[in-house]
Amino acid sequence: MSEQKFIYTDETGSFHWEPTGTGIKIRTGGINLTGTQAAAAGTPVAGTLTAVASTVSGDITSTAGNLVMGATTLSETDLAKIDGITNGTAAVSKALVLDSSGDLTMVASRTLNMNGGPISNIGSITAGKVNLRYDLASGSTGGNQGSYHSIIKRSSANINNNTATTVLTASVPNLNNSATIRLKFLATLGLTDAFESTRYAEAFIVVARIAGGATVVTASALANEAIATTSGGATLTLAYATGAITGADSATQTFTITVTIVASGATNSNTCLTVAEVMNETNSGVTVS
Repeated sequence: MSEQKFIYTDETGSFHWEPTGTGIKIRTGGINLTGTQAAAAGTPVAGTLTAVASTVSGDITSTAGNLVMGATTLSETDLAKIDGITNGTAAVSKALVLDSSGDLTMVASRTLNMNGGPISNIGSITAGKVNLRYDLASGSTGGNQGSYHSIIKRSSANINNNTATTVLTASVPNLNNSATIRLKFLATLGLTDAFESTRYAEAFIVVARIAGGATVVTASALANEAIATTSGGATLTLAYATGAITGADSATQTFTITVTIVASGATNSNTCLTVAEVMNETNSGVTVS
């Protein structure tokens, strides 16, 4: 056989072996495909197959091996991660692809591993509230075994002047537990005095409960207060409080967290952004909503 030959079939099915043309080019070192080719299903190709600027119509099926492109090797497991993707929806063992709006819906169970420690149950986002919650499980780095931490962001509007208004409700399960709720308040005026004055303050609430007993709550005074007021603008003061404990000693108990905004111009429709950071000693501890 010479340096290279082309083998092809005509419309009658006869084979031709020519020194020039298109078809399968057999040469030293492998097989090159030129022109438009078609292969019957199940026809094996052994050795080195080089296709330059080729167009393939139909499926390419491989029962074993990897797809190798330059220095990159893709296994069947790798390719499965991009097979059957629904844009905008996360799925187990699948790549994440945003939808046309740039959104992504996470799966129900969300677990990350950071510095060797698993972080699970990573909250949710709903209207007016962002719940960034995580559990530091056993063996995690930077936390006690079984500790539980969550951050809640709540924007409360239409707060009437000098009226205690509930911004959060805390639930305490019927378990042995100790917890603290760190509060950050950002209050501003509404209506005709909107944004003329803004006040910031922080506070802590400490919670203790023994299973079958009453919840005990202690609230600190406001601290780290600061106010910014525009020239000639109205001002405001801010206060907060915890409500009475409700619920039987044998069940989950709750209490509210309220804020009171007093505006110098007696305006209504004031707003308060509240961020609550909850830390528990047990996984099923205090939650806020």
